[in-house]
Amino acid sequence: PRETPLRSMVKPLPITENQFVYLLRRCTPPHGWPHKIGTQYIQRYSSTYTFLKPIAVAYSAGADSTCLVFLLQQIAKSKYYPDLAREVHAIFVNHHLQAANHEMAKTARRTSQMLGVRDHESDILWGEYGFPPRPGPHDPIEEIARNARYHALFRSLQWKNIDVMAFGHHADDQVETALMRWVKGSSALGLAGMPAIRRWGMGHGKGKDSLGWFGEDGMNRWIVRPFLPVGKVCPIVNSAFGSGIVIKSSRTGSWQRVKHIS
Repeated sequence: PRETPLRSMVKPLPITENQFVYLLRRCTPPHGWPHKIGTQYIQRYSSTYTFLKPIAVAYSAGADSTCLVFLLQQIAKSKYYPDLAREVHAIFVNHHLQAANHEMAKTARRTSQMLGVRDHESDILWGEYGFPPRPGPHDPIEEIARNARYHALFRSLQWKNIDVMAFGHHADDQVETALMRWVKGSSALGLAGMPAIRRWGMGHGKGKDSLGWFGEDGMNRWIVRPFLPVGKVCPIVNSAFGSGIVIKSSRTGSWQRVKHIS
């Protein structure tokens, strides 16, 4: 009889709240999660206090980033983790390269509203505001689109005064990244893959307002990837989703329902 791969025989288990808290704490910036100072006025007296800044998610409306938004929002709503995220923003980048981008933007907005997070759509305006001209059929479209997306995400962080952005990359993405870098002849540093937390960095552009340039401000903002230790995270959801959210895979173009688990 034909053998069945072990991976297909093992049913993936959902990530529990405690497990996600552990994964998120592994991504804590060196000086803790960023705070800001506020002022509270009571009658004639005022007092200052600090509170956590929001955390943003690079939201594609796909399965992985949807699960990330959901889990972060669960933490933000909980009274048990006052030192973690208290407000979540989902930032979707519209590349304006194909009609499907507009449909995904609608899905991102609808899903964000259903989950109760603040949603933002950042448009890539080709040929304007530091973005390159729209890529042609013979251009490396994926690389250009990726650089433009990071440029748009960083601008959104600056606009919203948010210092941390979470990405939904998981262990499968880590393997893919390492293999792609190996094919390109990357160094040992590149073959190490994506770190769970890193500074955004100054970038690789040619100067202020150029694509890929983040400057000194990039050294004060962070990228975190809490899902890196786990495999594909499609089945992670819980009863708050009920039976009702369908999301489209950006890689396969197929529609899939996020599973309901109690």
